[in-house]
Amino acid sequence: MRTKEYLLQYQLWKNTRENLLSERNLIVMDEALPSGIDYSADKIQATPVDKMSEIVARIEKRTAEIDRRIISLDTRMEQMRDDINDLDDAVAVRLLWLKYIESQNWYDIAAELGYDVVYVRGELHQKSLDIFRGKNLQRLTQS
Repeated sequence: MRTKEYLLQYQLWKNTRENLLSERNLIVMDEALPSGIDYSADKIQATPVDKMSEIVARIEKRTAEIDRRIISLDTRMEQMRDDINDLDDAVAVRLLWLKYIESQNWYDIAAELGYDVVYVRGELHQKSLDIFRGKNLQRLTQS
């Protein structure tokens, strides 16, 4: 995998994590609230069946799976942040952090670094990617 593609995964992981958290928050409503009234047949009043234990079991199963996926994403995101922070070049660290972790645009990155946007987007970005690749070559080949 190319360095830039690897780093771009961070925002995908971040968005996926946010979606999973939203899904987790909706599970209780999805499982516990009635989906509607069944008018397909005549109903005779009967003692309601307690399905609470079944509902709780489904909620626990779904939330456990989501929690497992969130933990996996958190681990990958933390590893990428550590990989960037472990670089020896402070400018490369800052550029890669702003672009791939914080998703800032090139103009804001250039302003913060104090360089021309053309230089930052081109030469400095490529130099930073090369530094990252050199330090993390094994991880990039495994992805």
